[in-house]
Amino acid sequence: MKLTLGLSIRRKLLIASLSLLLVPWVGYRYIQDLEHQLRAEQEQQLLSRAAMISTIMAMHPERFQSTILTGENNRNTAHHLYIRPLQYPITVDGYANDWQHYPERLHTLNAQQAIAGDTQASAQDIEIQYQMGSTEESLYLVLRVQDDKLIYRAPNATRLDQSDHLRLGLTDQQGRFSRYWLSTISPGWVDVHEIGQHPGKLAYAKTETRIKGEWQEVAGGYTIELEIPLEMLGGHFSFAFVDVDDPINKAFETAIGTGSTHRKASLGTIVIATPTLEKLLQGIQKPSERIWVVNPEYRVVSLAGGGFKQTTGQSQQTIKQDTVLSQIMRIIFRIVLPQPPRYFEDELMGVSRFDDPAVKQAHDGQPAVHWRQSSDKNLNILTAAQPVYKDNKLLGVVAIEETSGSILIMQNKALEILISLSLLSFLVTTLILLSFATRLSYRIRHLRNEADQAIGNDGRVLSEITPTCIHDEIGDLNHSFSAMLERLTQYNLYLETMASKLAHELRTPISVVRSSLDNLDSSQTEEEASLYRQRAKEGIDRLSGILTRMSEATRLEQTLQQEDIEVFNLSSLVRACSQSYAQTHTLYNFPLCLACEEDIWLKGSPDLIAQLLDKLVDNARDFAPEGSDINIMLDQNKDGSLLSICNKGPTLPETMQGNLFDSMVSLRQEKTTQPHLGLGLYIVRLITEFHHGQASAHNLDDASGVRFEIQFPRITTPS
Repeated sequence: MKLTLGLSIRRKLLIASLSLLLVPWVGYRYIQDLEHQLRAEQEQQLLSRAAMISTIMAMHPERFQSTILTGENNRNTAHHLYIRPLQYPITVDGYANDWQHYPERLHTLNAQQAIAGDTQASAQDIEIQYQMGSTEESLYLVLRVQDDKLIYRAPNATRLDQSDHLRLGLTDQQGRFSRYWLSTISPGWVDVHEIGQHPGKLAYAKTETRIKGEWQEVAGGYTIELEIPLEMLGGHFSFAFVDVDDPINKAFETAIGTGSTHRKASLGTIVIATPTLEKLLQGIQKPSERIWVVNPEYRVVSLAGGGFKQTTGQSQQTIKQDTVLSQIMRIIFRIVLPQPPRYFEDELMGVSRFDDPAVKQAHDGQPAVHWRQSSDKNLNILTAAQPVYKDNKLLGVVAIEETSGSILIMQNKALEILISLSLLSFLVTTLILLSFATRLSYRIRHLRNEADQAIGNDGRVLSEITPTCIHDEIGDLNHSFSAMLERLTQYNLYLETMASKLAHELRTPISVVRSSLDNLDSSQTEEEASLYRQRAKEGIDRLSGILTRMSEATRLEQTLQQEDIEVFNLSSLVRACSQSYAQTHTLYNFPLCLACEEDIWLKGSPDLIAQLLDKLVDNARDFAPEGSDINIMLDQNKDGSLLSICNKGPTLPETMQGNLFDSMVSLRQEKTTQPHLGLGLYIVRLITEFHHGQASAHNLDDASGVRFEIQFPRITTPS
């Protein structure tokens, strides 16, 4: 026997559609590996550039340190200021319009920056925003003070601390400490006074004309703008604004600033980038990166670049040469795929202290890289740091930052290629599936046409369905239709002979009745008349039995709709019926086998089950030889209870096993004294279905007889 491997339609379609998964899977793996490779390459490039800059800085250590950052280096100072050069001129007029070009240098001071050395009060109603910048000659500072109560110095006041005022503390290039206070009786030009070294000396000191200041009143506070010559500044600088809210007692409430100004040790540090170092870094820096130079205290010494600029890497000439379809697809990709911004600013643009994890690791002598997520969720920022050594002494750290915009661009290009390939693959696969579906449709239509032509309008089978050699669902359907037509042909033959069967069954009792009536008229004695009347009665009873059997199934269907349901002991019922059959039908043996020791229960009608057993036993008696065994068995399996009746005798035709329980189907060929219209097993099926069971018939394995099985569902045994 030749074995053939049949694939179902579902599996065929699954195999065909699995090809679609290859493209996105391969593309995903490709893009994933590409991202890792691009990240590693970007890290290596930035480390190499940072190493090159650190080598240059080590060869020229004088460029590393700011010429203005002199004096002692106090790591415990609370604040550090990094001052960047100004690209646009500043007019000291008390208005902040000139500072709109430097939004990244805007810093905010609030209650958390209250100066404990100057006051013990809390800062609840004051906030300061400031910006700073430098030229070759001067340091510029603008403060926007938010104050709910504006207190100016009285015109005749001899003290500077009894009104809102600004305090400055600084060291010069020789390390000398100086204090300056600014207060005013009205908006406009402000005189700056140098204060004595002792905290109690609060009277007017000499006026410092080198520092220029403007004080303007704005909605909700003040704007103070200062110009300080660089020749006055050394390595330390702090400022604090003192707020006075009591116009009577003139006692200050709070002071907010970058550091305490009353003594040198409490000052913050300041770095003003040297032009040579700025020019050096600007000559090396790329538009898409930012270069930091940090001293050992993580204070910024120099910074090249502010925001990150990103190019698409595609020239206008290339865009113009693209086809219209390519340009349309590019527009769609820009809408669907995340795009890096052309210019990106982050929160570190204006910081004076840079302590990224990569910088900290480089501070310990090891080159390092570190990725951090930016405020733009589509971009990450890479920091590559290299230490700078001179004579085994750490001078500082060089750090280069760059966004992942170039990687995102490469990923977008890869995704564009992937999407294009996927669309092409989908198109090819669609054509394949369309061809496959067309083939399936042809086979289904061919099978439908054969099925339509196989049966005529009068229900007769006109032709057969040609079996197919393809082993799938449609092939199985083809074989099922072919087998169904064979069974239908046999069933039609049975129906065609049904008339002769009924004529035969009816002709005999009618003949008996007619002959008995004829003989009754010519009978001469009462004994003969009685005999003929008895024969006529038997013929009428036989006709009545035929009519009863024909209407039995119909009555049963009506009875089932009104039958009472109860839970009864099926084992006891089968045992009682078996004993009754043994006493009634003495020509046969009825062995009973109850395989389950416990009683088996069933939900339904015991009378109907008894009628079912009667029909199965009558059917077995009709085919079993006299003296043979009709075995009755009851067992329990995983599905419920199984009732079986086996008898010796002729086997079932293979083509009739499927419709044996249909109405008006009979395999009896010998004449019997009782009429048989093929309704017994049909009644068995009706009763079985009423009990939610299933009836089946099989030939015995040794082909010596037939087994009828009734599978009942499992129910819970009553307590």
